[in-house]
Formats: sequence, structure tokens, C-alpha cells
Amino acid sequence: MESRKVQQLLDKYLESQTSLEEEETLRSYFNSKSVDEKWEAFAPYFIHTHQLKTINSEGDIVLKKKRFYSKKIISVASVAAVFIIGFLTLQKQFFPSKTLSPKEQVYLEFKENILFVSDQLNRSQQGISYMKVMNESPKLIFKTK
Repeated sequence: MESRKVQQLLDKYLESQTSLEEEETLRSYFNSKSVDEKWEAFAPYFIHTHQLKTINSEGDIVLKKKRFYSKKIISVASVAAVFIIGFLTLQKQFFPSKTLSPKEQVYLEFKENILFVSDQLNRSQQGISYMKVMNESPKLIFKTK
């Protein structure tokens, strides 16, 4: 086959513009022994496609059904839910929560508020230290008398 014709057929093939007859012409050319060195890179592809066409499957293909384990998942989830609910109810029975007297409640609220105020004062002190640095920085940059 002429080199120019092979080039045209390959260009058409790579652009998906060939007919079935033209593809068969390419397959037969590349399966022959007289393939030009210029086109040897395409030969394995066309040999493989030719071999794929010769494979026949005689038996039926049986696809396995995917097993959906919904019953198992639901049963495991329900058992887990029963255990969690049982644990929580038993915990309340065996370890009742301690009720605080009004004085203890006031003390805990006071302690919480004092910690909040302390935290806010510490943050404001940090802000003031940053302001001192910002206040002194122009003196370091600009030397004044």
C-alpha cells in the first residue's frame, strides 16, 4: 500500500472519520509483513484489535447480583440503639445526678463569672502592651530631639 494512502487512512482513523471497510484495510495492512518502518508504532494496536475481533464468546455471561446488606445493617443498628438507651437509663438509676443547694449554685455561678472577668482583663492587658509598642515605634524610626 502506498505511504500516502496509509497516511490518509490513519489521519481519518485518528479523527474517527473512517468507514468499516477503511478500518479493515488498515487492519489487514498492519497485520501483513510489509509494514513500513514509519508506521511500525501503529502495528501493535491494529494487530491487537484484529485479535479481539476473532475472539468469540460461546457461553452466556452471568453477572453476579450485588448483595445489599440492609437487613444486617438495620439489625446491627437496632441492637446498638437498644444498648445505648439501656446504658443511659441504667446510668441515671445507679448514678443519680447530685442536686446542688442554692448556695452552691450561687457559688458556682460566681466562680464562673470571676473567671470570665479575669480572662477579659488578661486580654485587655495584652492589648495595652501592643499599644505601648505601637506608641514607641515611631520614636525608633524617626529620631527626634
